[in-house]
Amino acid sequence: MENATKALLIAAAVLIVILIIALGMRIFNSTSKASGQAIDAGNQVSAGTAQATSTATNELSGILQGLGADPSASSTPSTSTPSTSTPSTSTPSTNPSASTGDAGATIPQ
Repeated sequence: MENATKALLIAAAVLIVILIIALGMRIFNSTSKASGQAIDAGNQVSAGTAQATSTATNELSGILQGLGADPSASSTPSTSTPSTSTPSTSTPSTNPSASTGDAGATIPQ
């Protein structure tokens, strides 16, 4: 009789393990589908970003050409040496009139 109860307990344990494995497989399969959908969404976002970048680059090139600037010159860094000019000194204005500041207050010059 003891052997029969031990056999039933072992059989129950085996069934529980099989159920746990089946549940794990089901969860794994459902998450792999979600992962695939997330990867597809990421690829779509990347494609949209590449298209937006291309469109923006073309639009900016068109604007620069419309302004008479060379768009290829603005994308390369400048290799010119800095100028060594002396800073200019400004003299105060002798204008007796006053200018207005940001808040509308009168600031004498």
